[in-house]
Amino acid sequence: MPRPARIPAIVAILQLVLVCGFATAAAPVPILDRSRTGLPPPVTAPTEACQPQPGPESLFSYYFDAPQYFAALAWRIPRGSCAQCAVTSSLNIRSATIGLVWASLPCMAHLRLSVVAAGGDAACPAPDTTRVLCPAFEFTALSGAGSYEEYTIPFPAGCCVAQGAFVLIQFQDFDVCKRANGGSSGIIASQSASVACDQYVTIGNDAPGLVDWYSILGAVGNSLWIQLDADCCAPTPARSRSWGSIKTLYR
Repeated sequence: MPRPARIPAIVAILQLVLVCGFATAAAPVPILDRSRTGLPPPVTAPTEACQPQPGPESLFSYYFDAPQYFAALAWRIPRGSCAQCAVTSSLNIRSATIGLVWASLPCMAHLRLSVVAAGGDAACPAPDTTRVLCPAFEFTALSGAGSYEEYTIPFPAGCCVAQGAFVLIQFQDFDVCKRANGGSSGIIASQSASVACDQYVTIGNDAPGLVDWYSILGAVGNSLWIQLDADCCAPTPARSRSWGSIKTLYR
């Protein structure tokens, strides 16, 4: 038996081992799904000025093993990518298209969409969910004949974005359907590599909050595919002053 004087030291060592074990627990790792064999026709909206996206839609997707799942996705809106609009002008978000991969069929999920301001460090902006620029609205996604589906979701009129911002999609019940191996439903990837400070996700049944997708991938992997349809917001006309109001300025 250990001597009584050594017992506190042994207890301290055991506590340190337990703490280190929890601290180094592996974060959820996104899993690739390569079951898709072809791409659908591109989603086009000829009436809009531009269709920003992180990259073209790819053949594969990402999902998480149970009990984790995608609970939210935020993408930084690239306002300067719309050549038809001046860099300083506002973008009018008409719709968002996202590709989902259903774990099993039939299935459905309730989505909540909004636009929130960019906050944090200017060198690495992050979504500030306390500053809502376009109010949240609901959308129900229903599975179709295949597991890979694209959904174009119209935005309410008047969603003009004149500052750094993120489109935020929250999945309220994306963990209901399960794969045969226990995995959850997923999100289609783009063909472009993920970049830091551009997309953030919340992983259900893991640490709360939005986490940089780039860091979750370990800097190796692709961005998640999302496409916006946008045009230029009409400039707000200056309100003309009456002659009487002008005279009061000089009294």
